[in-house]
This record gives sequence, C-alpha cells and structure tokens, in this order.
Amino acid sequence: VAASRKLDIFLYDIDALEIEKISEIKLPQTQIEELSLLQKLGFNVNPRYKLCQDIQKVEEFYQSWIGKKNYEDYGIDGVVIKINSVKIQKFLGYTGKSPRWGVAYKFPAEQVTTVVEDIQTQVGRTGALTPVAILRPVKVAGSTVSRATLHNEDEIQRLDIRIGDTVVIQKAGDIIPEVMGVLTDLRSGKEKKFAMPVVCPICGGKVARKKGEAATYCLNPKCFAVEKEKIIHFVSQKGFGIEGLGEKIVEQLIAEGLISDLADIFWLKKGDLEPLERFGEKSAENLIVAIEKAKKIELNKFLFSLGIRYVGEETAILIVEAIEKEFSNFKFLKESQFSIFNFIKIFPKIKLEDWKSIKGIGEKSAESLFYWFRNENNLKILEKMRKAGVEIKNFSRGKKQKGKFSGKIFVLTGELKNWTRNQAKAMIIAEGGKVSGSVSSKTDFILAGENPGSKFDKAKELGIKIINEEEFKKM
Repeated sequence: VAASRKLDIFLYDIDALEIEKISEIKLPQTQIEELSLLQKLGFNVNPRYKLCQDIQKVEEFYQSWIGKKNYEDYGIDGVVIKINSVKIQKFLGYTGKSPRWGVAYKFPAEQVTTVVEDIQTQVGRTGALTPVAILRPVKVAGSTVSRATLHNEDEIQRLDIRIGDTVVIQKAGDIIPEVMGVLTDLRSGKEKKFAMPVVCPICGGKVARKKGEAATYCLNPKCFAVEKEKIIHFVSQKGFGIEGLGEKIVEQLIAEGLISDLADIFWLKKGDLEPLERFGEKSAENLIVAIEKAKKIELNKFLFSLGIRYVGEETAILIVEAIEKEFSNFKFLKESQFSIFNFIKIFPKIKLEDWKSIKGIGEKSAESLFYWFRNENNLKILEKMRKAGVEIKNFSRGKKQKGKFSGKIFVLTGELKNWTRNQAKAMIIAEGGKVSGSVSSKTDFILAGENPGSKFDKAKELGIKIINEEEFKKM
C-alpha cells in the first residue's frame, strides 16, 4: 500500500556525518551549507528557503507564503525559523522536547462551517467523560474532519451548542479539530440540547462531577475504557514508546485477558500472541522485541507514562530536576538515584509538603503524586514492573542555558493569537524559564490569551502577575 502512494520526503538537517577521510568533504558550518551538502549527496531538498538578515525579513517571508501555501502539491502549515550558524545551534542546544535554535511559525488556522449531527461521549484514562461533536464530514486544512472534542459540560454551555447546529470549526495548530462558535441565526428550531450522561456510557457505572472541576468522571476504576486509555498512554511515544502496540492491539489484549494493568505488558510471551488475530510468528516476535527494548526508560518519561493526574511532560521534568538537585530532601541514595526501587520504597515516604516544595509543582499535582504513591495497588504494579526487568536510565537535559527567564515559572491560559502553546513554551524554555500546568504560590507569571480559564481566576486570588502577549514580547 505504501509503495502505491509514491511517498517522498524533503530533508532539512544533517544529524551526524560518518566519513572515513575528513578531507573528503567540507563539514558544513551553517544551515545553508547543510542543505547544499544534502543536495550534492543526492537527497531531495526543498529549494524554497531563504536566508534572512533580520526579523522584518523573516516576517516578509512568512507573509509571502500565506498567499502561496495552497498552491503547492503538498500541505504547508507554517514556516520554520532556524539559526543559520551550526556553532550557535550547538551552543543553544535542546529543551526536553525541541531545539532552542528553531521555532515553527504557524499560519492562521483555516475555518469552515459544518453541521453537528450528534454529540457522543467518550471516556479517557482518568475516567473523564468528554463530549465529542459528530460532524457532517468537511475538508479543513488538507484533511476530512468528522469529529471535534467539546471538552466538557461548561464548554457546551458556553458555546450553547446543540445537535443540528451549524458551527464554525478549525484545526488548532492545523492538527486538532475544534469548534469555534455556533451560527445561531441558522437555527430552525429543531435543534436538540445535549445533557451529560447520568451513567458511564461504557461500563454503566456511576458518574459524578467533582466540586470545582469542569469534568464529569466515571467512578468505576475497572471501567474498560479507563483501563484501555491508561495502557495506550503508557505505551505512547511520550511514555515507553513501544512500537507496534497501538489502540486495536491494546483492546485485543485486554479482551483476551492477557493484560489488565500496566505491568502485564512486560510479562507477555511470544506464545501468548501467536494464536491471536492480527498476529503471526514474525509479528508476535517483533512486538516482544519492542517490549524488551522499551524496558530501559528515562525517569521523566517513566513518570509521565504512569498517567498520574496533573503530571504531564513538563511536570515530570520538574520532578526529575528536583531529584537531581535535591535528592537529599527526598532521602534518595545517590548510587540508586534512578532505580525503580526508589519508586517502591522511597516515593511513598515523600511528604505532601516535599512535593509542594518543588518549584513549578502546583497543589493539585502535589496531592495527586502524594496519593498515587501511597496507593497499594499502584505500588504492586511498580513491583511487578521491577521483577519484569524495567530499568530507569539517567536523565539529563544537558547544560542549562541562562536567559532572561532563568528561574521563573510561567503558566499559560486562554487562546494565544501570535503563537501556539508549544511555541510559547519553547520561547520560555529557551530563555531558561519553566512552564507549569497548574497555578501555585511559586508561579511567577501567567501568560493569558483570550477566554482564559480557572487558572486566571486563581492567579488573581494569589496576586500573581498576569501578562498578555504584548507584555510578554517586551520582557
């Protein structure tokens, strides 16, 4: 199938060069020279790049492509701005997720209208019930969209969205479909209001909306949907990154009774898989090899993979940095600092105040970590992973760069006009700052866009400085 699609690729970067005689080739000193070398070596290089001497020229280049982007034979969602000097690139280095010497400058999202044919509810790994708009299929930003998340009951009420409504949709960052608004003038009177389910649509268990939260949750910890989503999160690229273990395979393994918790994955045998549909001898062997390879994992990825509520990628990194810097506070033995043994024996002993003392960790994250590591079932799963041979590797973000945001904690809320959230995060991290997912007394700044949420209100209560995008630019 792949061959019939005649796939092609543009190369933009040289990660490493292996050369027998260094004199055979001149090592590139700039991004432009890298592209030139790639072209000489026979690789396909996009010729539509430009060397800009200042930010005004960058903006002119960007604006020129807004009008041209729909006339190429491949999709374009923005331009990438890079530092030309390889030497400076190496000096700037990388954050936990991206280079500091490059940033994506996305085009404004394309908006289209369509009809909400139904609103259904899906259940995530935390048990949260998420309403999803089932849309009349429509093409937007290069692909056909038929679903869009509505997030929660409050968002449905804010939009006043009903089944049968004509809505405006766009792709956030040209990736995730979202409903921007309802064209109420087009209502016929036949539209139906939506109400959140009174029982879980998957397991039929009780549901409840916790005080102070927007989401409604399934209260059954053994709900099939919750277990499935936990495992999918666990094996995702941001977690253990087990190649070949996708949603359908996870569903199949749960249905066959081969896995019921996160640790069961590491006890699978080739003989368990071979009799199953979708598997043969080779595919079963490939998955077992991928699982074995994934047993060594960095601590931040391990923490993220566990699916602890309010512990995302950035929070996991903040925890690891605190352990590296202040392991004595957490009673860590240095020689076993990154051992899974610490999770089982020492993490449950960490006090709530210790979790809260980590800069950038909010109260909700701290409480979630505190209670997760005191749950006997969770500790049994960790012990089962240890016995299966899971090992935690050292974590290093490389040499920290000083910048104007060094030591400062930012929280983002609302819709940003000038950047995507990931772009804003990258800018903060590049200047030595940190980004947290929750507001606490340790937060230094709230970067607020349009329609800010509860984080904005909490920041006002705590007296934390709130800045808009223009103020952020001038910092």
